[in-house]
Amino acid sequence: FLDWSGSMVKHMGNTVKQLLNLVLFCKKVNIPYEVYAFKEGNDKVVQDQKANDLIVNRFQLLNLLSSKMTASEFSYAGSVLMWVSQNPRDMPHWMSMGSTPLNESIISAMQIVPEFKKQNKLQIVNTVFLTDGEGDTIDSAYNEGLGFKTLKTTKYSNNSMNPVKVVVNVR
Repeated sequence: FLDWSGSMVKHMGNTVKQLLNLVLFCKKVNIPYEVYAFKEGNDKVVQDQKANDLIVNRFQLLNLLSSKMTASEFSYAGSVLMWVSQNPRDMPHWMSMGSTPLNESIISAMQIVPEFKKQNKLQIVNTVFLTDGEGDTIDSAYNEGLGFKTLKTTKYSNNSMNPVKVVVNVR
């Protein structure tokens, strides 16, 4: 998983070089791999929200490289990725960099990695996150009456000093 956020601009060239080293090693010894870039996005939410579900920020995963690619597809994708990483001003708008949905990507990986493991009949899967640091804050859960409730502040019921227990479900 590659951090495709604005704070990575100065580090993207070297990070992509490191990524390509990891991928080329996998190719050399025939280890299956998938490379995703995570970035902010505005795609529609697919899942219906239920009470106490964690509300994550909208984000996108871009599948940049895959062991399923042909040699020519890999060569083209790798060279474009390398070029874009060193020329961020010429990046297409759909690859623009913004905030850091690291937490959302980790949550997504909890489904992606087991599926990858099963599809490739693997016993061990290593997951690597190439990032420069902390992700965006996830601070809300869905509440049917309010639409959402914040998790940052302590809620009190009936003007008493007894805190309301906040339960969050990550599905």
